[in-house]
Amino acid sequence: MARNGLLCLIFIGFGVFSDVISLSNIWAQAPKKPQIAFGRKVKGLHWKIYLMDIDGKNVRLLTKGIAKEGWPSWSPDGRQIVFRSTRAGGGIYVMDANGRNIRRLTFFEEDQHPAWSPEGKKIAFISLRDPIPKVYVMDADGRNQRRLTHDHVPEASPAWFDPRFARAVAPVGKRLLTWGWLKQLEW
Repeated sequence: MARNGLLCLIFIGFGVFSDVISLSNIWAQAPKKPQIAFGRKVKGLHWKIYLMDIDGKNVRLLTKGIAKEGWPSWSPDGRQIVFRSTRAGGGIYVMDANGRNIRRLTFFEEDQHPAWSPEGKKIAFISLRDPIPKVYVMDADGRNQRRLTHDHVPEASPAWFDPRFARAVAPVGKRLLTWGWLKQLEW
C-alpha cells in the first residue's frame, strides 16, 4: 500500500486444520465484480483456473491445455488475473479476466504464488531460483524482477497488506492459524 513513498508487503500464510485445505492464494475475489477466481484439479491430474459468480453459480474454465495452473490473484481494477503455470517451461503469467490475452511475466519454472499489489503496479511472488524459496517482486508487466528476502529460511505465499482488509475468517468448526511478518519497501 502506498504511503509516503513506501509500500508494505506482508508475508502471511493460512492453514486450516482437520481438513486438507489451503486458503492462501487459491482463491481471490474480484474487487469490482462479484466473481471468484480459483484453482481446481481437473481429471485428477491438472490444476486449472476457473471463475464463478459469488453465489457459486456460472462456473467457467479460464485456462485450457495440459499445463498445471493455479494461485490466481486479481488485479486491483478487476481486469486481469495473475497466476502460476507450467506451460512453455513454467513461470508467472497474466491474463485478461475473461481468460484471453495470456502473457508470460517470468521465465523460471519454479516461480509461484503471485500476489498483486493494492495499487496494481507490482506483483510479489515466490521463486526457487535460489536453494530455498524466496520472495521476489516485479513490475506488473514482468520487468524489474528482484529478490526481497535474503535470510536462510524458506518463505511462502506473499500477500500485500491493505489495512482496509485486515481480518481473517476460518470455516465453521475449524481452527485457523496465521503467521507472517511485515516488510516496508521503499520505491
